[in-house]
Amino acid sequence: MTIVDTIHVGDIGTTFKAELKDAGVAFDPTDATTTQFHFKSPSGVIIERDAEITTSGTGSRTRWYLIYTTEAADITDGLNSEEGEYSWQALIEFTDGSHFHTTIATYDVEPNLED
Repeated sequence: MTIVDTIHVGDIGTTFKAELKDAGVAFDPTDATTTQFHFKSPSGVIIERDAEITTSGTGSRTRWYLIYTTEAADITDGLNSEEGEYSWQALIEFTDGSHFHTTIATYDVEPNLED
């Protein structure tokens, strides 16, 4: 899982990206009914956001990802609104009732000079 750039309190436009693999092999989520990121703030607030599916490569080299880019409303809901360590995890659900989670990852939200 990757995060682009260092994150500071109140940042908007940060992209979260989770590569999807099952036992080390690329996993195609296009039939999923739900693709989400779940975030947990330092104070324990859980924030759920719908994720987009994206790919890179072609044919047998296709890699599948879930991505989410933060928006202004996220700060109001508690995402990246306080400094400290956040956790995040992607969730994929299918019509047959099966659902899968990625490994939990953490990241730090840094303070700003004026805070």
